Formats: sequence, C-alpha cells, structure tokens
Amino acid sequence: MQTQVEFNHVESRALFPTVGTKDGQGQAAVQRLELDVAEAAGGAARAVRVTGAQMGIAGIGAVDPIANWSLMSAPKALFSPQDVRTTAATVRGRLHTMID
Repeated sequence: MQTQVEFNHVESRALFPTVGTKDGQGQAAVQRLELDVAEAAGGAARAVRVTGAQMGIAGIGAVDPIANWSLMSAPKALFSPQDVRTTAATVRGRLHTMID
C-alpha cells in the first residue's frame, strides 16, 4: 500500500476500483512490488483454504481475497484493501488458534 491510494466508499462504488497508484510512483517500482505481493499471496493461499477464511461474493461464490488482491485495482473491484487486511488478520488468528 506504499504505492497505492485507497478510495473511499463513495469513490469506489459499482464500476470503479478500490485502489489506484499514487501520483509520482515509478511504474517499474510498482510492478516489482506487485510481483512481490503476488508471490507472498500465492504462499498464503493454502492458509486461507486451511482456515476457511474466504469471502462469499454474490453470483461468484467463495473467493480468496488474499490470492485475488490484485482485483482491487480492476473495474468492478470485488474487494477493498480493508477486506484483504481483515482476511489476513483472520487467517493469522485462526492459524495461531490451530497451533495452540
């Protein structure tokens, strides 16, 4: 989120993304960070399945917000940054409980 700006509820309704690139960010740096996040999200996908921390999306079904984090910047965004952060926190909490 260092290179992203989060849009508020009014700005990101219906057809619009929930995040965009901050002004002044170099495209190469943004792409490098996106690949780093994608790699980490790929590793987290199993934890989401194990903990059942998926989100139900009407008309689509159960979706992993962490693995699909990049959809925040797409038109008709399925997730907000808050959804991804909350899912990550839920996964961490459930994993800690499972380990205990």
